[in-house]
Amino acid sequence: MKAKTLMPLRFNYFCDIQKLTFILILVLVTSCQPNSNKNNSKEDVVELETPTDSMITTTEILIDSLPLKQVDSLPKEVVEKIETPATKPVPVKKSSIYFENPIHQFSRMTEGDTLNHTFVFENRGNAPLTIQDVSVDCGCTVPEYSTDAIAPGEKGTINVTFNSKGKIGMQERVITILTNGKPMSTVVKLKGIVDTD
Repeated sequence: MKAKTLMPLRFNYFCDIQKLTFILILVLVTSCQPNSNKNNSKEDVVELETPTDSMITTTEILIDSLPLKQVDSLPKEVVEKIETPATKPVPVKKSSIYFENPIHQFSRMTEGDTLNHTFVFENRGNAPLTIQDVSVDCGCTVPEYSTDAIAPGEKGTINVTFNSKGKIGMQERVITILTNGKPMSTVVKLKGIVDTD
């Protein structure tokens, strides 16, 4: 008998939940419907705020080509974007070494003679250039250079002395220059033939 009394209670409870769910769905659907009775009268139209004198002055500075009448008619959102322009990326300052003649072809020389040559370079970057190191492929070659900074557009030199003692035949001496610029490593060369007497 208890089972019979519980059944109608469960059924009534289930019906109440269905009714509540239906009412909630009905409320949600009707609230999402656009109001077709609404008229677009002049009272409903919101006018944009007129730009102030400070806005116009800032806008005139940033947009020189627009007449004042056009500036006055700009929407507030546009004026705000103009007043706070996007920041431009700052260019990276980098030095750049450039040799017009990176290879010195010397004529024949006699074994035991010494050759002196000056390599001229230019800083083609936009920051000061410094030579950090100069290395050679043979103890027979000695470089001389300054570690002073070379301003953009200025020139510098690297003096190289090649001692041909004990060297016979075709010679190619490689000099590697390390800088603070781009490229960091640059190669120049001495080429020629060393003969015996």
